[in-house]
Amino acid sequence: MITAAVCFFSAVSCFAQSVADTLVVDTIPVVTSVEEPAAPVAKYGYLSYSQVFENMPEYKAAKVQLKELRNKYEMEAQYNEASFKRQFAEYLQGQKDFPQSIMLKRQRDLQEALEKSLAFREEAERLLKQAETEALAPIKSRLNNAIRMVGGAYNLDYIYNLDTNAMPYVNPALIMDVTTLVEQQLQQ
Repeated sequence: MITAAVCFFSAVSCFAQSVADTLVVDTIPVVTSVEEPAAPVAKYGYLSYSQVFENMPEYKAAKVQLKELRNKYEMEAQYNEASFKRQFAEYLQGQKDFPQSIMLKRQRDLQEALEKSLAFREEAERLLKQAETEALAPIKSRLNNAIRMVGGAYNLDYIYNLDTNAMPYVNPALIMDVTTLVEQQLQQ
């Protein structure tokens, strides 16, 4: 019985195949795979922003100016500290001989001198940071403009900054090093 069933299904299968071969049906093309339109290949560039920035002559000149300014503030702070030390030494030498009212006044003077010295240091640091920000802003702007010009000239979609270590591996066939190009743009 099983053999008869297998033979029957084989016969039906062969009959169906022969009928399909002889019938002409309006055929509609069957799409087996949809081809996506080719995506444009992105073009990437990379550079070390800090390397280019620190090689700029303007950066080097700004660093020299900022160092000179820092030295001036440091000299003033050292003068204030020397003045405080001198006052403190005088206080220690005379404290046995001073009446109570003079000794209290000298203590207040010393406390005031110490607070002024600390306040001067804090203000000097704030002013130095502000001066650095103001001195480096136009240099960074010039570098950013050069990067944009290189990106536009080479029709790049992105230029990555390798300083962030966001790209530990770079396939040189897919991305170009624009460091030299940006440095050349800055020289123009």
